Amino acid sequence: MAKKVPHSEISYLVEAHKQKIIELTKKLIRFKTENPAPANAQKIGGVLKEEIECLNFIKHTLKSSGFKIDQWKQETNFQNLVASFQGSGNGRSLLFNGHIDTVPMGEHEGWKFDPWRGHISEGRIHGLGSVDMKGGIAAFLSGIQTALQLNSNLNGNIIVEIVSDEEMAGKGTRECLKRGYSAEAAIFSEPTNLNIIICEPGLIHLRIEVYGRRAHSSTRYKSIQAGGQGYGINAIEKTVKIIQAIRELEKQWANMKTYPPLPLGLNYIHPGIIVGGPGGGKDGKLSTTPENPGTFPDYCSIEYELKFYPNENIEKIKKDFMRYLHSFCQLDPWLKTHPPKVTWRIRDIYFPPAHIRPTHPLVHTVSHIHQSFGREAKTSGFEAVSDMCWYSSQNIPSIVYGPGEIHLAHSNNESLSIDDLLYATKVYAGTILQWFN
Repeated sequence: MAKKVPHSEISYLVEAHKQKIIELTKKLIRFKTENPAPANAQKIGGVLKEEIECLNFIKHTLKSSGFKIDQWKQETNFQNLVASFQGSGNGRSLLFNGHIDTVPMGEHEGWKFDPWRGHISEGRIHGLGSVDMKGGIAAFLSGIQTALQLNSNLNGNIIVEIVSDEEMAGKGTRECLKRGYSAEAAIFSEPTNLNIIICEPGLIHLRIEVYGRRAHSSTRYKSIQAGGQGYGINAIEKTVKIIQAIRELEKQWANMKTYPPLPLGLNYIHPGIIVGGPGGGKDGKLSTTPENPGTFPDYCSIEYELKFYPNENIEKIKKDFMRYLHSFCQLDPWLKTHPPKVTWRIRDIYFPPAHIRPTHPLVHTVSHIHQSFGREAKTSGFEAVSDMCWYSSQNIPSIVYGPGEIHLAHSNNESLSIDDLLYATKVYAGTILQWFN
């Protein structure tokens, strides 16, 4: 007979260790694990020193709870840590995943509190990474410790993955999969405002490069007058026409495609980086640094982030996009004979979409435990992307569930509610005990 999850004991232990959980979160924030790191950041063997120290700190925490440790350096000069707790029983397993890297701090003057201190104010912990996602890591580490205090003979295994390359390309979690780590189910503790995320969009980055023809700007009047015979072709202006055309495609797709519970229009085509000028260019970079606008620019590059729904196929999306762009270029005499170059998955940025059945036992378990501590359980879609996608793509049931509001991630004055931090800790502990019951 399954044992009842001891909710009152979990609540007692978490509240009794409240200050310890807060201090753990603050400690993690104090490690400067920006990705990409500042040029002057100290490194050891190519790896960011603070990253190694942060992982070593977490390693010590997990070893003290009986976990076996596997820590290694990736080819990309990031380190991963996987810790395994071997239980007993019928081979059930549950995996927790979190990343310690954060986005860069930006300008220090833009922060109300020191971004590295973990300042406490009005019931919130302030600091870079408090939301994304060192608070989530602190919560599941504390939840695991709480569960093991109540039952150290779990009916299965716990796996903890701490990766340090999520913000740029998500390679850390992919390295864990390549190394053979897996589980019956996985929980990713990204900030979800304690909603249970059952799906998220896919994402890919692409670059469009447009080529023009250099000429002296004094000949521009020949290009813009009616029937003009100018020699110069302005690559920036041709790119603007393409941007406008893609904006129309974005509107079409937003009206045609849906995937509840993700919001309408989440399948956007977002222009994020544009570079242009005279002197040529390649791969999104100018060959020279122009300082004079008196020449027709012969190169322009625009980079996009394209999102798509879980019920879409990325290869079909690419084909439809290219067909649309080709058709548009046929309307322009220059672009018709000098088509733009399109490069997909630039910088290896691609995240497949992810989803899990709302009725899956993992969703049911977390929903039940969440509600049992007093708050209403809500399932929803994730508007961002996360490392959940890599496990989902391998048919490993996965959800995202963690403390923090996603709109505060990547922002100045990032902060995390202490009440939500503790609530997540309770839910993680209860989920472990229920899963292995």
